[in-house]
Amino acid sequence: MLRKLYFSALVFCLPVVIFAQNTATKEEKKSSLVFTGSADGYFRSDFSGNTSNNKTSFTNSNNKLASGIISAKADITLGKLGITADLGAGKRASEFAYNDKGALSYVKQLYASLTLTNWLKITTGTWATHVGYEVVDAYVNRNYSMAYLFSYGPFLHTGAKTDLTFGKTGL
Repeated sequence: MLRKLYFSALVFCLPVVIFAQNTATKEEKKSSLVFTGSADGYFRSDFSGNTSNNKTSFTNSNNKLASGIISAKADITLGKLGITADLGAGKRASEFAYNDKGALSYVKQLYASLTLTNWLKITTGTWATHVGYEVVDAYVNRNYSMAYLFSYGPFLHTGAKTDLTFGKTGL
């Protein structure tokens, strides 16, 4: 089922890419490619010696060093089109992608965005949830322990969304 959703997202993105290339004027054809990455590890121990104490999410080891997540992210901007590919590997990444198997388990985010006007942007693909207090990447997460606020997803959304901007630069 998830493969069908990825295929549908790809089929939807292809016309968006063609439309963006055809509608971009020469001064709008600014492009950029940005690579970022991070890696983290942790040591978790229960001071009472209870090795079954597991009151956090995504940190399920006890009394040992463990790798959290190794992330690599590429953001590509081609005029009004933006593409993001965010991949992750490691214990936290595999627990985060609990529904996905094989190569799909490494995909944290994969989406394309098209800015049609200064107030309208359409995004399609799979992205990390905006719902909730915490995120999976440790370097942007306030609570590294991944408390129960993050335990019960949804962690990812697959589909399409529209961003509307209101105010001075929007409508």
